[in-house]
Amino acid sequence: MLSPKIAGKLIAHIRERDIPVIPTAVPAANAIRAALTTRELDILNLLAQGQSNSQIGRQLSLSANTVANHVKSILAKLHLENRVQAAIHAVRAGMS
Repeated sequence: MLSPKIAGKLIAHIRERDIPVIPTAVPAANAIRAALTTRELDILNLLAQGQSNSQIGRQLSLSANTVANHVKSILAKLHLENRVQAAIHAVRAGMS
């Protein structure tokens, strides 16, 4: 488990390293879009920018608990274990 602050720094570092979009990015992005709701896609995009649940909540006018529930749903739907994996998945798919 990573704190939101550390996760944010890790995502920022990954973005700075300019991780290439993988060749299967379009199909991966389409699969992500098909699996998630519009709200979950919004949250995934902000999560991939390294924002914490509180920051995402303020930006989308949601409580941090509601954001956490959406993050759990995103992880379950994408078969991922944590928010860092979700952020990397979104970045590699060219979605953020």
